Amino acid sequence: MTILEYISWSELLKNTNLTAEHGNDGNRIAMATVSLKQTAHLFVQLLDERARLFANSAQFDVALRDAAAIRAILPRSGLGYLCTGDVHCQQGRYPAAIAMYDQGLKATTESDPYYQQLQKYRLAALANNSKRVDFISQLPLEIVISNIVSRMEVPSNVLYEPLYVSRGWRERIVEQSDGLDFYLDGKWTTLKEGHDQLVRFAPHVRSITGRIHKGIRLDDLFSRAHFSNLIRLDLSYDGSCHIALINGLQLIGNSLTHLVLEWDACYIELYRILESCPNLVSLIADHVDIVVSSPRRYPKMTHLSIYNNQEAVCSDDDAINFLRQFPSLLSLKLDPMRSSSVLTILHEHCPYLQELYYGYNNDYNDDVDELDLHKIEPHPNRKGITSAHLGNAGLPYLTKTT
Repeated sequence: MTILEYISWSELLKNTNLTAEHGNDGNRIAMATVSLKQTAHLFVQLLDERARLFANSAQFDVALRDAAAIRAILPRSGLGYLCTGDVHCQQGRYPAAIAMYDQGLKATTESDPYYQQLQKYRLAALANNSKRVDFISQLPLEIVISNIVSRMEVPSNVLYEPLYVSRGWRERIVEQSDGLDFYLDGKWTTLKEGHDQLVRFAPHVRSITGRIHKGIRLDDLFSRAHFSNLIRLDLSYDGSCHIALINGLQLIGNSLTHLVLEWDACYIELYRILESCPNLVSLIADHVDIVVSSPRRYPKMTHLSIYNNQEAVCSDDDAINFLRQFPSLLSLKLDPMRSSSVLTILHEHCPYLQELYYGYNNDYNDDVDELDLHKIEPHPNRKGITSAHLGNAGLPYLTKTT
């Protein structure tokens, strides 16, 4: 006779019809079976109690193990299904609980002492499963702003689900003080259409980061909505015509305070950028002609980084006129700048300058990544440069920090 490797507990509790018996063994077998049933019922009651204690202690795996043992011992009893479903409910896994209650209702009959409880708890699980808790609306606004919204970067052309959960979510996200940060992924061919999400929330947009390809006009986007709170624009641009770029900047220039332009085409005149964005505090730009066409000053500018400037047509007088525009500079980075003659009068035009990279090939991308507008603060009782980096091609001939 082959010994079964798997033994069904429920089979052990069934009455056996004997084809032959010795003496009074039949009655003794029946009595033993009754005792086993009584013991099994006591055993599953203890398992049920222990499973619930485990669940109360958040030991859900062992609680589900005990509940599964109850179902294995008494598969026709509702107790094991009820215990398993309750553990799932404590975990918040209401679909799993509902499925277990359904199994129990199919496996048992209406006469089962746990049948009505299975029905009751199934309805409760269905109700809980349909509930939606609006956590973000219940959290303090300060936590939402500093810990949730501050980590959001919103795509311009893809539905961003948190903005559409509810009116409460949308109000808390878009009306917080700092605004929204959007990015343009560069996979589009026009700004005349699409990007509906960016256009819809334009008044709440704080910054836009992305890449503009050749033939795409920035003014096509900014003419579609009023970006009244846009303060930072970070663009990589490979277009050949800067007129479209300037036209786009003019539409948002009054609110813009921080501008980053990585320009891969012909040189663009600095004065055009400044006239379009007169309130800039920080500017990082590539391929710029710094020759001044007007004596206008920009006292709000404190951080200026110009890379690959058109040095061949820049005289010493041009450099001086350039510096005169920014009397409040704290940080200045110019690359390249071969002449050192203006260094002797630098303090006359930029008396608050504290950090200088002059003709020093500092990495453009590092400058963008490490941009910290509060890193250098003006000291009321201190003037003069505290950090200077002078040189060419990454080989400084003077670096001094005091």
